Parts: sequence; C-alpha cells; structure tokens
Amino acid sequence: MNYKAEKAVEYAVKKSNQTMLGAQQVPEDPDAEFLMNGMDSLALTTLVGMVELELEAEFCKPVSLANDKAFANGKNPFRTLNTLIEYAEEVINEEDK
Repeated sequence: MNYKAEKAVEYAVKKSNQTMLGAQQVPEDPDAEFLMNGMDSLALTTLVGMVELELEAEFCKPVSLANDKAFANGKNPFRTLNTLIEYAEEVINEEDK
C-alpha cells in the first residue's frame, strides 16, 4: 500500500467536497458507488482531475488516471473511493518501476 497516494486521494476528496453541493459530494462510505449515490459524471470527472493534481504535487511527476489502461483489467477504477485509491496506488507504483 502506498500511504502517500492514499492520503493524496483523501485530500482531493476533501477539497472536492468543499466545492460540490449535496449529492454531488463524494460519499463518506469508501465502498459506496459514486454514480449510484448522487454524483453525476461531471462531479466524478472533477474529482478524478483533483486526484491527479494532488498525486502530481505529492510525487512531483505527471499522473494520468483517465487513460486507456484504466479499464484494461475489466474493472471500473472510478466506481468507489476504495477502487479509486487502489487504482491511484497502482498507477504510482507502475510509474516507479
């Protein structure tokens, strides 16, 4: 587990929730599905962008979460907070190789 990646995602969620209203906020339950709990695609896209920015700041390198590899394994990495954290950690670890 990459603790720095997890904290960067959590910080991006906090910032996102400060700018989004009501149902557009990231659910507190880390296993709650984003789109099934009121977030729309624009709120999710905004969140992913904020996560990328926080990861770039934390690791001092460009990070792209929304790419061709995102759905390569057949899973949606943008389904829940936990899947987003796991995917962010994978991307960071892959780029460190």
